[in-house]
Amino acid sequence: MNSKSESTEIKPPIFHSDRFGVYLSSNEEFQSFLEFKEKEDGQGGHRFTKSLSDFIAAFAKDAFQDKLIVRIEFTTEPGFIKKRSVFFRKIFKDEEVFEVEGVVLPEAVRSQSNSNRRFVEINRSYLISKEVNQWILRSKSVLELYDGICKILIEEKGDFGFVCFATVESRKNLVFQVAYAGENVFLADSETEAMDLGPGLAAVKSGNPLIVEDIEELSDFVSWRDRCIEAGLFSMGIFPIFLLGELTSVLCLFSKRKNFFLEEETDAYVRISKDLGLGLKNIRESEQRFLAVNAMRESDERFQAIFETVVDAIVMITPKGTIIMFNSAAEKMFGYNFTEVVGKNIKFLMPEPYHSEHDEYLHRYLETGEKKIIGIGREVSARKKDGNVFPVELAVSEFFQNQNRYFVGVIRDVTLRKTSENELREKTNALEELNRSLEARVESEIASKREQEKTMIVRSRLADMGEMIGNIAHQWRQPLNAIGLLVQDVDYVFASGGLDEKYLSQNTKKIMELLEQMSATIDDFRNYFRPNKTKERFSLKTVINKTISLIGESLKNQNIRIYFEPEEDYEVFGFPNEFSQVILNVLGNSRDAISENKPGDPEIRAEIRKEGDLKVVLLSDNGGGIAPEILEKLFQPYFTTKDQGKGTGIGLYMSKSIIENNMGGRIQARNYGGGALIRIELP
Repeated sequence: MNSKSESTEIKPPIFHSDRFGVYLSSNEEFQSFLEFKEKEDGQGGHRFTKSLSDFIAAFAKDAFQDKLIVRIEFTTEPGFIKKRSVFFRKIFKDEEVFEVEGVVLPEAVRSQSNSNRRFVEINRSYLISKEVNQWILRSKSVLELYDGICKILIEEKGDFGFVCFATVESRKNLVFQVAYAGENVFLADSETEAMDLGPGLAAVKSGNPLIVEDIEELSDFVSWRDRCIEAGLFSMGIFPIFLLGELTSVLCLFSKRKNFFLEEETDAYVRISKDLGLGLKNIRESEQRFLAVNAMRESDERFQAIFETVVDAIVMITPKGTIIMFNSAAEKMFGYNFTEVVGKNIKFLMPEPYHSEHDEYLHRYLETGEKKIIGIGREVSARKKDGNVFPVELAVSEFFQNQNRYFVGVIRDVTLRKTSENELREKTNALEELNRSLEARVESEIASKREQEKTMIVRSRLADMGEMIGNIAHQWRQPLNAIGLLVQDVDYVFASGGLDEKYLSQNTKKIMELLEQMSATIDDFRNYFRPNKTKERFSLKTVINKTISLIGESLKNQNIRIYFEPEEDYEVFGFPNEFSQVILNVLGNSRDAISENKPGDPEIRAEIRKEGDLKVVLLSDNGGGIAPEILEKLFQPYFTTKDQGKGTGIGLYMSKSIIENNMGGRIQARNYGGGALIRIELP
C-alpha cells in the first residue's frame, strides 16, 4: 500500500482568474483546499479576497514577469485563514494576457514521489528568483549585483557547487570571470585570463541557453570534463544575459548532481537571466541619473549667479501663477522693476487670449498633467508696461524644492528674429525667382552648347571627308595610271594589227581587277563614315590596320614609314568607327608634323599592349614633338597650330570626347624620343 501511494501522482490545487483578478474556475483539489463546492453552471463558485484580486490584476499588468511565486493568504468558505505559496502563470491569447493560472504549492513534503520533488524544486527555484529580483532592485553597481546573486544561488539552492558570472569578449569566443561563489578550484580566477567553459562556449556563440545534464558522459572536452568531475561538478547550465539586445555576459551554474536542471527550473533561470538584463539596464540608467543629479546640483549652485547675468528674461512663479522672481533681463524686456511685479499674477504680462486662458490652463495642468507649454516651449505674445505687444519664445520648466512646486519661464524677445525672418523670406523669394531665371538661362546655354557640339561634329566630319577625298586620290592614282597604260597599249596593238581575242581578254581582266581594287577603296571609305548604331566588342588590331590602310597611300607618297606589328590582339567595347576616327586624327597630325619638320628618316609607330586591366594604344612619331605651352591646350576645342584653312582645331577635341565619354577611357599627349607620343587607355 505504501508503494502504491508513493507512486500515485498528487495533483496540486489549481485555479484560474481573468486578468482583472475575478475568479473563473478551479479543480476539485482547490475547492477542497478552500472548502467550497463550485456550482454546476461553473458560475459564482468562489469570490477572491480583495487583496488577492488586486495582486492578480497587478501581476497581469506587469510587463516584466510572466511567472511568479509569492506567499498568499486565502480565506476558506467557513472563514478560516490559510497561507500558502502560489505559483502564478500568465496565459496569453492574441499576445495579450487572457487568464492567470495559480498553482498552490505544498507546505511540507513527506512523499518522495517525482511529482512532489518536482514541485519542491520549482518552489525553491522561484523563491530564489524572487530573492534575486529583490537583489536586482537593491544593487547599485554591476559588481555588487553579480556578487550578491552568486551568494544567493550558492547559499539558498544548496545543490550548486560553483556559480559565476563572466563577461563576453567582443568577438564572442572568449569569456572572463568577474564574480563567483563556491569552490573555484578549476576555473580562471583572473580577470585577464580567459575562462574555460568547455561545451558551454556554444551558448556564448549562439546566444541561447545550454544545459549539460551529465558531464561524465561527454566524449569531447576531455581535460575540461575531468577537472569538473574532480571538483565534484556533474551538470552545468549556461544562461546568456543581454543588455539592449547585445550579449554582454553569461550566468554559469555548476551542480553537484546529474540531471539537475528540470524544464521548469531551467525556465526560472532563463527568466533570471532576462531579469538580469533589465537589472543591468536599470543600473546603467541609475548611474546616468546620478550624473544628471550631480549636474543639476551644480546647476542650482550656479543658478543665482546666472540668474542676474543671463541675457534672456527669467520669471519664476508659484502653482497659482504668482510671480516670486523677476531677473534684470525681464525688467529690461517688460519695462517693470521687480517691486512692481512681485506678488502679482503673471497673466498681467500677457495679451489676449493668453491673459484669460492662463489660470484655467495652469489649473488643468495641475489636475491632469496635460501640457501645452511646460517642457515643450513655443512662440507666444507678451505685453510690455507701455502696452506694446511683441513676440517671444517661451520655455517653461517645472521643479520642486522642499516639497514645493515652482515653474520657471525663460523668455526671449524674438522681435528682431521675426523681422530678420521676414526679410529672409523676401530675399528667399527673390533668390528663388533669380534661380528660376538662371535655370532658364542655363537651359538656354546648354541648348546652345549642344548646338555648338553638333556643329563641331559636322565640321569634324566634313574635315575628315576632305581628308578622305585626298586619301582616295592617293589610293586611285596608281590604278588609274595602270588603266591608262593598258588602254594605250590596246590602241598600239590594234594599230599594229596584233590585236587578238587572247590579248584583249588578258587586258580586260587586268583592267577589271584594277577597277575592283578602286571599288574596294570606295567601300572602305564609305564604311568609315557609316555610324555604328550600338556599342560592340571589337578588335584593336583589326580597326587600327583598317585605319592605316585608309591613310597608307598618303603616308607612302611622303616617304613616311608606319610600323604596326602587334604580337597580341585585345578587344574593347565601343563604336569601332568612332575609334577609327580617333586613330586617323592622330596619324594625320603625325603626318602633318613630319611634313612640316622634315626629319631625316620619317616614321610613325603604333603599338597595343595590356597593363593590368587596361588596354593601352601608343601612337608615336619623330616629327619634332609639341611645344610645352601647347601641350596643355592640345585637346581644347578650336585650338590648332596649323595655318589658317589647314586645320579646324576640333579633331583632337572630338577624339578626347570619344575616348573619355563614349568609351570610358583616357587620352594623353607628351613628347618622347624626338617626337610626340599619344597614349590611349581603355577599360
